[in-house]
Amino acid sequence: MNLQLIASYVCIILAFVPAIVFHEVAHGFMAWKLGDPTAKAMGRLSVNPLKHIDTFGTVILPLFLMVMNLPVFGYAKPVLYNPLYFKDKRKGDFFVGIAGPLANFVMAFIGALVMNLLWPLASTFFASDIGVYFYFVFLPEFILINLYLMFFNLIPIP
Repeated sequence: MNLQLIASYVCIILAFVPAIVFHEVAHGFMAWKLGDPTAKAMGRLSVNPLKHIDTFGTVILPLFLMVMNLPVFGYAKPVLYNPLYFKDKRKGDFFVGIAGPLANFVMAFIGALVMNLLWPLASTFFASDIGVYFYFVFLPEFILINLYLMFFNLIPIP
């Protein structure tokens, strides 16, 4: 395995972890704002990735897909919530459900904004290998992973 491939995998992992963590925190935060204390009581409103890691979905599956040179997919432990705490169960379910994809959209937008803002600084920014990997590998992966998670989570599966 060459160094360039390892650097690409590191960029993918560094893009994947915040995408799934903020996605799950957004679900829990919305449930908490709507009156459900479950996620907060379980400590799932934390941005600490260790609280959200699912051994298979966050570690084994993505690493296997990377090694097999397939599109990376994974998931975190889902944040539990109790819709009985909501004033309007139907609206509460909707808002909790949409919070994760909305968080992914916001992160993808921020990644695209950073790419756009860094372009005028290209001559100095790309003078280092880290700058090149950040701009051409990490940011595009960050944007794509967040968009993939957003669209996948918008698929209406009962």
